[in-house]
Amino acid sequence: MENAITLMELTPKTLGGQPMRKKRRPALACQECRRRKIRCDRRTPCGQCSKANVSSCSYVCDNRTTPNTAPFEAHDTHFSVLQQGTGFEVNNDLPVGSLGLGTAPRTPSIPSVPSPDAGSGHQSTSWSGDAPPSLQSDFLGWNESAHVGTPDLNIGLAFNQGLNLERPSTSPLRAVNKPPVQGMFFKSRFLGQSHWKNFAQPSSAVQSILNMPGIGGRQDNSALSKCKTAARKIKIQRCAFLPVMGSNRELLPERSIADRLVQAYLRTIQSVLGIVSVPSFYRRYVALFNSASPFDKDFEVLLLLVLAIGWVVCSQEQAVPRSTVLQWIDAAKTWLNSPGYKKRLVLDGVRIHCLFILACQLLSISDDQSWLETGSLIRTAMHMGLHIDPTRCAFEERFTRLEIQSRRRLWATVLELELQTCMDRGLLPGIDVDDYDTEPPLNVDDATLESTSPGNINGGTSEILGQDMSQLTSCSLQILLVKALPVRLRIARFLNSFQPAKQTFEKALGLSADLCSILKLASDRIEAYRMSCSPPPTSFQTQFFDQLVQRTILALHHPFAVRALKDQSLYYSRKMCFEATLSLLSRSVFPGDVDFYQLRVVSGGLFQTTYTQCALFLCAELVDQSDIGVPSPANPRTGYVRREMQAAVQRFLDLVLRRIRTGTETNVQLYATIHGLLAHAEAIEAGLSEPRTELRIQEAINKNLETVLSILSRQCDQNTHPVDLQTSWMNIPDVLAVEQEPTNPIPRYESNISFSWEGMDFSRRG
Repeated sequence: MENAITLMELTPKTLGGQPMRKKRRPALACQECRRRKIRCDRRTPCGQCSKANVSSCSYVCDNRTTPNTAPFEAHDTHFSVLQQGTGFEVNNDLPVGSLGLGTAPRTPSIPSVPSPDAGSGHQSTSWSGDAPPSLQSDFLGWNESAHVGTPDLNIGLAFNQGLNLERPSTSPLRAVNKPPVQGMFFKSRFLGQSHWKNFAQPSSAVQSILNMPGIGGRQDNSALSKCKTAARKIKIQRCAFLPVMGSNRELLPERSIADRLVQAYLRTIQSVLGIVSVPSFYRRYVALFNSASPFDKDFEVLLLLVLAIGWVVCSQEQAVPRSTVLQWIDAAKTWLNSPGYKKRLVLDGVRIHCLFILACQLLSISDDQSWLETGSLIRTAMHMGLHIDPTRCAFEERFTRLEIQSRRRLWATVLELELQTCMDRGLLPGIDVDDYDTEPPLNVDDATLESTSPGNINGGTSEILGQDMSQLTSCSLQILLVKALPVRLRIARFLNSFQPAKQTFEKALGLSADLCSILKLASDRIEAYRMSCSPPPTSFQTQFFDQLVQRTILALHHPFAVRALKDQSLYYSRKMCFEATLSLLSRSVFPGDVDFYQLRVVSGGLFQTTYTQCALFLCAELVDQSDIGVPSPANPRTGYVRREMQAAVQRFLDLVLRRIRTGTETNVQLYATIHGLLAHAEAIEAGLSEPRTELRIQEAINKNLETVLSILSRQCDQNTHPVDLQTSWMNIPDVLAVEQEPTNPIPRYESNISFSWEGMDFSRRG
């Protein structure tokens, strides 16, 4: 082109005859390197600043007009734009991919987040240092969730009145235009909607309690702070493992104590989850104690875990302190983490892993890591092919009938543990219903399988087909759980997805209908067992089964139930949550319920989170109903149901206080909050003014915090752990005192199967 001019031809009279200073190249070095006049490698932070220990390495964005083509590549320069004092503008026509994420440290100054402007074309949105609180929180939420610092900018564009950037459609900053994440971020963790903390977040009543002085505020001299300090000391004592001295064989208690602990395990956890094969376990158990020679190391570890779970259940056992039980757990942990991974790829290895996860949950050891442990467990099980039914052609010639049954029962246990830890932690399951085809176990006792001739399931003349489901066996309850597993896995995935578009009320109703239809059949079957079978299902079996499935219904409907007072179309979810919470918290304690109540007192995991969710929902219901005068859905005519709700919450508080006394519960803030919510509802119902209502809430909180502080202080003064059996569980009536005081001594619990430890008689009682 004839009229084109080059850079060399520019003079001070060019461009309309106006004087123009000589053009300089844009500064690419950081401010510190420019000041020191040294070479900068254009990183963030640059190498020179890193060597000189310069705390701030920043780049200045030039306001001069520059060519549209950047004189350097985008990845060569990182700008800490959030550290600039002047605002900059983001152009909405930036090509995709020109805005990246860097690793520069975050600064306290967070700019406002631009909102989308449809059809704005080349219009730009101003970024300033002042942003609405909601947008600031959204931005902070994105910043924490992505674990990134300040964004890195591609400056291959024009600088004009600040930095103009076209906005990419795939930029992380686009996240602020999407619907909010379903769930919450707590410290460094994401918690889905099945986590108990999400039951407190939507309630304005709970938030008002948490914002009260001495509860949510930081006061070093408050009773809550003193309780937290004491609770931390107790938690350290509880989780402190003593070094394992000697071999696993030397850790075993004497035979009489071991017999009681094993029986406690077999009549409780084994009767529902079926981890071990009882006849095989018994033979190895007897051989271990009758032989002085070295025994199977794997079985020694398995037995230690069985004893640990039995110790939790066996409330009358006073000969074993908690410190010894922690050594049993530590020995199993050492075995799981030892070299030789291939040696653990056997059924006993999966059994040990299952028992280890259960023991840690029941003893409230590292509850936050349970989801990680079950993830490792389910991958180990899939590595061994447990997710493929053993009757497939590739396997049918390899396994005996007992091995086929054991693989099916173990896979069902693995899935159940995975599901329950996902519900506890509010995280997605690591497996979907399409990832396995293992059939439910046969409805047959293990003793019946072992009494037949060996061989594969298709060979021989003594083929075992399993009994009809009308007959109660040691596998019946587990089969009922397995049949409800697919829909419960879908519910866990539905709940803990962070994408709100996938969580519609219509889909929740469909999942609820599927689950309720399965549970209706299971409930009818259990009732038939109770009426026609001898012996009937134990109280522990029915209550444990009910808790595993009722918690799923509660978690599924809760996100919609909290909005039901404003949206009447969600009334069904409110009703379902209401019925589930009353069912779980309104259980009476009878002599046959000692084992289950013992787990409620001393265990973590689902025995801790489920009741917390129930109490938070009922408290929010009590406050909301008192505030707006809406009757409860179950009984709108009288206050009977309201009194039942208050009684259920009070039973929960009594249970938490018992857990605090035994050293199991350390969340004193939750205990104080529930007391405050209960006092809040009572004050509104009594028609008190707002100042008097706040005063009553504060008095209720302070009174109960003083009680807890005295308990925790006594425990801290003791050098031994507060939940040692010798000091806490001297008698069963004291354990049951919070709900009802039995008039007669509680009889020893009897199992469905009578275990003769001398004659090895596995016949069912007639």
